[in-house]
Amino acid sequence: MKIDFRKSPPSAPRGFPLAHVHFSGGRTGMTVASHGGLINLIYYGRQSLGGASLFRSSFAHSSWPKLFRLVLEVDGRGHYPGFHNTRLYPFGFETEGRFQDVRYGFQMFLLNDALVQRVRILENPRERRMSLKVVLHGFVNTTPGYRTWTPWVPRPDGLGVTAAAVDRIPESQLLAQIEDRKKNPVQNPTFENTDVAEAETHVGLLATQALTLESTGGVHEGFKHYLRSDLVGDEAAFTVCFSPSEETLTARMRELRQSACADCDALVLSYHTRLSTAPRIEVQPPALRSCLENIPAVLDSLKVADLPGGMRAAAHGYWVWSWDDLVYPEAHLFAGDADFVRDALRFAVKTADPVLGIPHQFNTRLVPQMVMAFPAQCLFITTLYSYYCHTGDRAFLGEALPLAFWILEKCGRDVVAGTGLVRGTSLYPDFPGLMGQDGQDISSFNNSIYYQALAAMSRLTAHLAAGGEGDRYRALSEDFAARAAAAREAFVRHFFDEEKGYFYDSISAVDLTPRQHYPVYAILWTTPFARDLLGGHEKRIAAFMNRNFLRPHGLGMYPGWDAAWMRDGNQCGAYYPVVEPFFRNVMALAGRSAEIKAWTRSVAWFWSSHTIPEGLTYETESELPDNPGTKQAFAAKAWYGLFFRTVLGLEAGLDGLSVNPGPFSFPVEVSGLKFRGRSVDIGISGKPGRAFIDLNGRRLSPEDSFIPYDMLGEDNRISIVCGSDPDGRIS
Repeated sequence: MKIDFRKSPPSAPRGFPLAHVHFSGGRTGMTVASHGGLINLIYYGRQSLGGASLFRSSFAHSSWPKLFRLVLEVDGRGHYPGFHNTRLYPFGFETEGRFQDVRYGFQMFLLNDALVQRVRILENPRERRMSLKVVLHGFVNTTPGYRTWTPWVPRPDGLGVTAAAVDRIPESQLLAQIEDRKKNPVQNPTFENTDVAEAETHVGLLATQALTLESTGGVHEGFKHYLRSDLVGDEAAFTVCFSPSEETLTARMRELRQSACADCDALVLSYHTRLSTAPRIEVQPPALRSCLENIPAVLDSLKVADLPGGMRAAAHGYWVWSWDDLVYPEAHLFAGDADFVRDALRFAVKTADPVLGIPHQFNTRLVPQMVMAFPAQCLFITTLYSYYCHTGDRAFLGEALPLAFWILEKCGRDVVAGTGLVRGTSLYPDFPGLMGQDGQDISSFNNSIYYQALAAMSRLTAHLAAGGEGDRYRALSEDFAARAAAAREAFVRHFFDEEKGYFYDSISAVDLTPRQHYPVYAILWTTPFARDLLGGHEKRIAAFMNRNFLRPHGLGMYPGWDAAWMRDGNQCGAYYPVVEPFFRNVMALAGRSAEIKAWTRSVAWFWSSHTIPEGLTYETESELPDNPGTKQAFAAKAWYGLFFRTVLGLEAGLDGLSVNPGPFSFPVEVSGLKFRGRSVDIGISGKPGRAFIDLNGRRLSPEDSFIPYDMLGEDNRISIVCGSDPDGRIS
């Protein structure tokens, strides 16, 4: 069934358009199948990381298991909501239907701690008697070995019915998790913290009008539950809400009894507000434009509302990971959401361990579970640099710079003598031991971040010194610049394989022997300084990548001849969008427009199934997305930032904008970009070839691709004409 991407939100004229779709509401997530019913409902409260799924159907494509399935009853006859003009939001869907002569609207939306199913009566000319019913099978409660459920019971105050999942995980099981982490070299040393051992998750079912509970008995006690509510007036809603305690659940149920319908309206308003405040993008095909337009709202849906700076890693699952929070901040910055980047940096400062630094993973109570090596923690620094370039927020630097200096000081202690590079097992992928890493490693991935952090800090501290902030910053700038120069030279000398024309995954920290693996992720391209690490070999690197990494809908993790390919049966043979910026930026620098165009087709292909994937495992060349319908944070951020930084060629610097568009061959219009309080529209036209740039009608010379902020007015227009002569004529 076709999805219409010409307007947002994406919509389908008839039926639920996909096999299943994952939605996110912050702490909550749900999966809806093609039959229109739920097949999974998750909530991250205070339970263990593996215990978020609370209700799940084991029959994904059968509508027989009822998981809070809503039924509309008209004069006593039941009807599941129909699907006409179904609109897909990141947090749920809304649709319309007709039963007998009653026309209605139906919404299934996620709040940060609740699922709301709302019915609005649009036409009821014969004033038929209306009621709502929710059907719940007793066997859809998830029951891992450590979980028991209390029965559903009506509350004495008539507010609804409640139950609770009670988790008790044996200590031996939790300690075994720590031992498993220690087996992975990337997690040595590791936090000696266990996951949550004991927790209760309280669940409340309520309606905005009076509610009754009926349960089937007989042989199968509690086999099925019916919650009924007469519909008085034009609208009503059923709500499933979650809370870590009985007391807070009661208070929240009282709130939702009054606010559930208004909360749904607020979600729709917030979606359209986000689209109106983010840049407006015009590009073809419609699915590409729709994906880019919706990414800011997708990222909003993953934010944990009561945890500023915290974002779940994906709609289908995962809790908060520092890597997903911090990587590719330009996605938020270009989208006009600098506040989240500031909050994410502040969250990292608040949760940093005094010995091991920024955790990689937290449990639901924000106790650190996994670490990342100090050079990988330099993501904090590159994110801080990008934030300051976009905002000029000098006041926040005072909060964040101490942690940035501390991370670089820790890195300095681990520099391997004579190399300028820092030891540490690679943050990515999950099992670097399969690539020969053994805990005595110098990782190309980690050191690419380390170099970019040094380059960024050398410029940031020089900028502060020039602003009259003293000799201390000047001395720091000189030190960081010297360390950056050493790291850059050593990176190319030790990691670049002259024979292959590409980079090794890692070298031994003991004898500097290279490990013979060639990953697509050798450089995490998170700042413009990543280009320095190419060592002038752009065209050779591009040729190697083109020959060895291209797949029908993305990139392979390693060449097919590399012994690491499909080594783990998963990541090692998969496409992960988080690696895209390195590949596409190298192609742009090498003048390869076809590879940039191929990226736009891949994005459109994935979004045709409402998917921003975590990965696609290439067992064959004709694979479908591993988890269709999901939205992964780091993938969304990689794609959105890549559009602005690689296709448009925009970079926000300390003192102005750089405009160096890629070798594309398709027209683009973007309006409403914001840089330090100034508005910028940008357009690209022409055909592949040399680009000329106009600012507010004035032609800039090729040397003037840098535009100081003080050259910008309140409203600005940048026009990029490709394949033209200096007078603007298309050649």
